[in-house]
Amino acid sequence: MRRRDGIRRPDSEPSAQPGHQRSPLVLVVGLGVQAATTYAFLVLAGRTLGPAGFGALSGLYVLLTSIATGLCQPLEQEITRRRGVERARSTYDARLLARALRLGAISAAGVVALALVGFPVTLQFLGESTALLASLCLALPGYAVWFCVRGELAGRRELGWYAVQLVVEGVFRLAGAAVVVALGVEDVAWFGLLFGLSPWIAAAVGFVGRHRSVPP
Repeated sequence: MRRRDGIRRPDSEPSAQPGHQRSPLVLVVGLGVQAATTYAFLVLAGRTLGPAGFGALSGLYVLLTSIATGLCQPLEQEITRRRGVERARSTYDARLLARALRLGAISAAGVVALALVGFPVTLQFLGESTALLASLCLALPGYAVWFCVRGELAGRRELGWYAVQLVVEGVFRLAGAAVVVALGVEDVAWFGLLFGLSPWIAAAVGFVGRHRSVPP
């Protein structure tokens, strides 16, 4: 049953479906895989790129982890909190995720604009690589989307899909790096591109999980 304000009051809470894990253990496994694959990716990149290239890539990594976490994690936490309240009240605001996505997109666009306005300073963090700057601008909106989807899944207690996102992000980067190395490519731009694409891939997987968990 849907009210005019977009808040739906379901007849009952949807039951857990096969594969929809709600145990915290699956989340721990997902975080562990993400951490391990990220470490392996950085080791592989360091051995391939050398000190200068790896230093530039490390700058991108630091910028992404700090900015994405500081900018987007509050959105994830707020979505999770609101979904928890709705679950307790047997309500569901169908417009919550869309509003959060808009806010995340605006915030990410603002940071990207600042990075471009401060072009010379930004490049100093990225080893004077315009390709890594492009990867930064590609990744930030992706992280905004991904963190919103993460909040949606966490609020629904869909920890299985939440963990799958984490695994996909880490494995995608590592597998891509392995392909780059196998092809004999030693250009930092390709490793940066993997950073730029990985949050979008993970977010796409999260959207699949979200749609599968939505009650009809």
